[in-house]
Amino acid sequence: MQKELTSKKRDEFEDILEERRLSSDLRYAMKCYTPVIYKGLSPCKPNAIKSAVLQSEQVQYVIKQLAKEMGESPDIIQEEATEILDEMGHRMQLGAVRFFAFTLSKIFKQLFQRVCVNEEGMQRLQHAIQEHPVVLLPSHRSYVDFLMLSYLLYMYDLALPVIAAGIGNLFVFLWKSGYAPIEFFLEGTRSRTAKTLTPKFGLLSIVMEPFFKREVFDTYLVPISISYERILEESLYAYELLGVPKPKESTSGLLKARRILSDNFGTIHIYIGQPVSLRTLASGRINRCPYNLVPRHLPQKPSEDIQEFVSDVAYKMELLQIENMVLTPWVLVAALLLQNLPAMEFELLIEKTLWLKGLTQTFGGFIEWPDNLCAKKAVLSGLTLHSNIARLVDGHVVLNDKGVEDGAVGEIIFKHALAILMCATYRNQLLNVFVRPSLVALALEMTRSFRKGVTQCYEALSSDMQKNALAALVQLGAVKKKKSSNGFTYNVNQEAVSKILDMFDDSADAIPEHNEFLFPEYEILIEPEEPEFSADSSVEPGDEQGAVDTSKNPKEQEELGATGSAGEAFQSLDEETLEAMAKCETKEDKIFQMFKEKVAAEPEQIIRYCRGGEGPVWVSGENRPEENDIPNCSCGAKRIFEFQIMPQLLNHLQVDSLGESIDWGTLVVYTCADSCGGANEYLEEFIWKQDHSMGHILPS
Repeated sequence: MQKELTSKKRDEFEDILEERRLSSDLRYAMKCYTPVIYKGLSPCKPNAIKSAVLQSEQVQYVIKQLAKEMGESPDIIQEEATEILDEMGHRMQLGAVRFFAFTLSKIFKQLFQRVCVNEEGMQRLQHAIQEHPVVLLPSHRSYVDFLMLSYLLYMYDLALPVIAAGIGNLFVFLWKSGYAPIEFFLEGTRSRTAKTLTPKFGLLSIVMEPFFKREVFDTYLVPISISYERILEESLYAYELLGVPKPKESTSGLLKARRILSDNFGTIHIYIGQPVSLRTLASGRINRCPYNLVPRHLPQKPSEDIQEFVSDVAYKMELLQIENMVLTPWVLVAALLLQNLPAMEFELLIEKTLWLKGLTQTFGGFIEWPDNLCAKKAVLSGLTLHSNIARLVDGHVVLNDKGVEDGAVGEIIFKHALAILMCATYRNQLLNVFVRPSLVALALEMTRSFRKGVTQCYEALSSDMQKNALAALVQLGAVKKKKSSNGFTYNVNQEAVSKILDMFDDSADAIPEHNEFLFPEYEILIEPEEPEFSADSSVEPGDEQGAVDTSKNPKEQEELGATGSAGEAFQSLDEETLEAMAKCETKEDKIFQMFKEKVAAEPEQIIRYCRGGEGPVWVSGENRPEENDIPNCSCGAKRIFEFQIMPQLLNHLQVDSLGESIDWGTLVVYTCADSCGGANEYLEEFIWKQDHSMGHILPS
């Protein structure tokens, strides 16, 4: 089994900075740049491409539709489309390209010891670009990713990629015509934890569409794995995870950060994966005939089969990225340190690092050991490179939280958490290698007959991963936990295990309804509230129910609104019932009815936002704050209403299944009227909790 797992042959790496250190960067930047073009096409100027996009059937169709819907002239819409194309266009100015090639060459030589690329992968990419349209799908761990990939393609005389950061027709035209490969990140954003994020399907679906419509014969998807020995933004990510707002970023800002130029960020490994044919993936699975029944320029909603196919391809590409991510000795050291806090003997760390190296390779991990160094030198090299995270003190390796003992308790905890999170960023790179073996180890650990010897080799992962996995399996019902005289006994529930295995096979369709460890995640849609009556609305003379008497004071209108909208329902009741209801109706009933009517327009609403506007919608007349109940801000300014959290959120959080449920009628947030404070700090504001009136809580 071990031979089978470790026998996978991967391409050799070449350091592309080695040549740059021996020759002139200016000569390199000014070299003859004649990128390979798809199927011998002649180079096309950016303005010609924009013109072709603007005059294409797809864009002209959308312009006509918008002009019709908005009542505008098509010429006006076309002008707006031209401005959008100018903003998002791929200008490809060779002077700017040469300037960046020169600048990035200087910066990369200063920041990194080596930038290693698999030459065979680059040769495969060169061949693929000439055959079919190519989509580059790199992993996303740093802001450097897209800069490094463009630098790499320039070095190998390949067309610079069109980096798709949004949805538009221009980059699709460039790509399917073969003028340049497209590049985008399946994860959508950088992973702050070094764990691969769930893929986004939008851009992938767009680049597949020309193939579905038979506009191109095939499409090559190229997974690219970019691994960092030390990530430039490691401390920034840790601060973000601890709640510190992210500063605004830009390429110029990155280049101006001179302080980082004095740091050493080790080695980058870029592995260009085998191009994957979309035609091969779709063969026997996708029926493209329905696309032939509709003109190509008409937009079509993807069928369920197409959506499922796009999802499967996205996950497949991410798995290929993960498979070729390079692991360094520091990743092993970080995993061991986090299992042996607060300190670990240096000699024991070396011994365990060698053991974990062998185990990682056994399970197919891609480890690059620097220059075949001995274990002691490799560990020391990692500690030197990451001296901001860990250090060697009196023969023990400890996390680097030096200097925090003199600060306040909160500062000590914060800095210690910062070091742990930075260390965990590198440890997390190991998780994909060990997640399946750890479940096997867990099963063996629970079986008494296998407790001796075998499972002890997993002790470095037991406290962090296996205990969490066990708790998750108990929660899912796959393992039953029973208390016994010797501690606890765990029994496997085979039926539940089968369901979990099915869930892994069809993860998109088999997400558990509720998890007591985490609240469910949802996307929040922001929509303006439609007014009940538009400004120009009029009421027909005979339509008395629709009229609103604006001469009445607000209090009378409130009472009218509470009773008027229920008129149709009351008409079906007899007089005795109506009379009895009228006698029992209270002011609380009317207020609650007003609340329900307001919510009825959008029953799923969870937040109502109207800073300094008409104020909150109260669920009850009880426990409303007076003006003096709302304290002024620390700056002295008054606090005003900004938004309220609605009780519908409780349904989405599924809190009723918790041991002790939580409840509210509405949560009203008041903030400083002067918006005091800096843009990059959190400030304390005021929240008022109003519960439902007891008169409206039905007995259970």
